[in-house]
Amino acid sequence: MKVMKLDKYLTTANIEKFKRGFYVSFALVGFDFLIPRHHIFFVWDKIPGFIALYGLISSIIIISVSKAIGHIFLMKRENYYD
Repeated sequence: MKVMKLDKYLTTANIEKFKRGFYVSFALVGFDFLIPRHHIFFVWDKIPGFIALYGLISSIIIISVSKAIGHIFLMKRENYYD
């Protein structure tokens, strides 16, 4: 199995880009808490930041379920081809 070397990706410039992107995305999620809702159609539209939190939680669930399915059905034992 080929091992990926992360040294070339963990440079100071890349880490700074990652931090900057994280702060921008964090600010955008925080900005959702400040936007007033003019047309409230559902009960959860009254909760500030609900859509952002719902998206975050649902994406974490989708990733977790996908990884579990991959581990159960797709992965083989380490010595499968021996």
